[in-house]
Amino acid sequence: RPPLFLPFSPAVHFDILFGSGIDAMGCMLDAAQELEIVVRRGSWYSYRDANIAQGRLKACEYMRENPDVAAEVEAEVRRCLVPG
Repeated sequence: RPPLFLPFSPAVHFDILFGSGIDAMGCMLDAAQELEIVVRRGSWYSYRDANIAQGRLKACEYMRENPDVAAEVEAEVRRCLVPG
């Protein structure tokens, strides 16, 4: 009897925002959190030992309002994900 699905297939999760498409900032925040660049303690997100926002949506807003911080986080994420 063949299985109906692959039990351990990787899943891709991302948010789609009405009117703006895929939420790239949310994806970057998730990757940064997974790589421990942005740390989540309870509902607070912090970057470089400074609390930036309470809640995921507010953290994404903070990144959009502060493009210099978003660029730093993105550079660190890319450095960790791309070897060399």
